[in-house]
Amino acid sequence: NGMEDVLTLEEQYTMLDLAQDITGELGAFGKEGGSKLSAQVTVPGEGTIDLDLGLKRDGKEHLITLQGDLLGVSLEPTKLYFDTKQAALDLLGSDQFFSVKYADLVKSLVASEAMSETEAGKLRDLLVESLTETRDMTEELQEAFRDCAEEVIPEKLGKKDGKTEWAGDTYTAYTLRLDNETAVQFLRDLGDAVLADKTLRPYINDAVETAKLRGELPEDFDLNTAWADLKLELSSLQLFNGLKLTAYFDGKTCVGFEGKVTNLMGERADVNVTVRHTPDEDGVYDRVLEAVYIDSRNREYGLRYKGTWTGNDLDCTEDGVLTLRDGGSNQVIPLTLRHTVEKDLTTDRLTVRGVTFEHRREGSYTAKKFTAEYSCNVLGYGAQLELSYNKSDDRVSAPKSTVLTDGSAEFFDKEALKKLETVLYDLQKTAGRLEDKLDF
Repeated sequence: NGMEDVLTLEEQYTMLDLAQDITGELGAFGKEGGSKLSAQVTVPGEGTIDLDLGLKRDGKEHLITLQGDLLGVSLEPTKLYFDTKQAALDLLGSDQFFSVKYADLVKSLVASEAMSETEAGKLRDLLVESLTETRDMTEELQEAFRDCAEEVIPEKLGKKDGKTEWAGDTYTAYTLRLDNETAVQFLRDLGDAVLADKTLRPYINDAVETAKLRGELPEDFDLNTAWADLKLELSSLQLFNGLKLTAYFDGKTCVGFEGKVTNLMGERADVNVTVRHTPDEDGVYDRVLEAVYIDSRNREYGLRYKGTWTGNDLDCTEDGVLTLRDGGSNQVIPLTLRHTVEKDLTTDRLTVRGVTFEHRREGSYTAKKFTAEYSCNVLGYGAQLELSYNKSDDRVSAPKSTVLTDGSAEFFDKEALKKLETVLYDLQKTAGRLEDKLDF
């Protein structure tokens, strides 16, 4: 919690808050509820490409539209609609959807002896998974992994050091120390916990089976045996000689922390991390963030940021200098963030070496409705993105479709399959390579 306080400067709006805002907006867009995303990328002398994406984020209905004019190729509005039972494609704005029911597709592939029923079923599952994977599943897996980690974190790693001198002042210090043996044992225990977890293990098993199906793993591969062998290798793993992390507190407020990793991966190399900010002095805050890797020849690699924040939460500016170290010379990059709030409109302008990234938002991503716009222009390359989120607007109308079957509803005829194949590969030539799962 102290580290979070010193990184965010509590209510002061900084570049880290800008990143958090953007993450929050994208996260809200991924949650259940009606959402709409539109993006435009301009390539000088070549044209533009637009993307419109509409979702009903409950894992049931999705609609994607792609259009534009790029590299001399005109791409009319092309739409892909899908749910857990079927997919429908409208190629090049014909407003005539070609509809595929996954169950019929499996029957057709089996009937034409293109693959076995088991293989076709796995293909269907892969297709549905790739199209309907949602944020909810990701959050479930993240939470399960966090629970596993918390379960096996070694006890008694930290202690209070009392009053300590740091950066010319005296603070109360708390230090966490971790040696290599304890860290290796944590990795072994974490692996055991993950493989035993009722939420994570099925996904791991599915990934292994998919890898076997694709020939990426041998058919006789056994996960438990492989993990047992890896645990033996971990026993001799040299991560570091030691890790030390100290947080400094002025009363109840964290003013900074520093960390040090000694002899990383068994080499004579160290990693140093420092984060520090000064208390408020007439509305002015200074902060330092530094992460440096020192190799066996004492060459330094990493970055150092020093910035000054002034103003208030409705109108403020952060001016900073980012120094990049490459082992011999330093690269200095100035940055400026201008943040203003007027009624319901929030505007951020981040300038880096004359290049400006602008972020505007009406509403709030913590509420039920907001619209966010992002724009940037670099060396003539322009990009714009708009997110529109309304939690109460959750309707996506199903398209009228032409079903590619022979009328028996049992399997597709050969002509229909050839037509579908032509549609997909024509789209691939026009819009670029389709994703690996769909191509597979």
